[in-house]
Amino acid sequence: MDAFESLIATILMRDGFWVQTSLNVKLTKSEKVEIGRHSSPRWELDVVAYRPGDNVLRVVECKSYLDSSGVRLTAFDPTSSYARAVCS
Repeated sequence: MDAFESLIATILMRDGFWVQTSLNVKLTKSEKVEIGRHSSPRWELDVVAYRPGDNVLRVVECKSYLDSSGVRLTAFDPTSSYARAVCS
């Protein structure tokens, strides 16, 4: 589990969720064909969280772009010219 997955798991746990990270999903060949992904490798769900009080299930795919040289932090600021250029 990487640091970003750990951060997301911690936030969800603080919000009352039961959390499982790096959950491997084993699909049969026929299941992969049925969903149209017959050549998919083994799947992993980054964070699966369940809150029993209100029966909420969340499945989170974690992607951190902050260390990527291709994405700037200003891309997440809708007022920045970089964000407007990338999102247009």
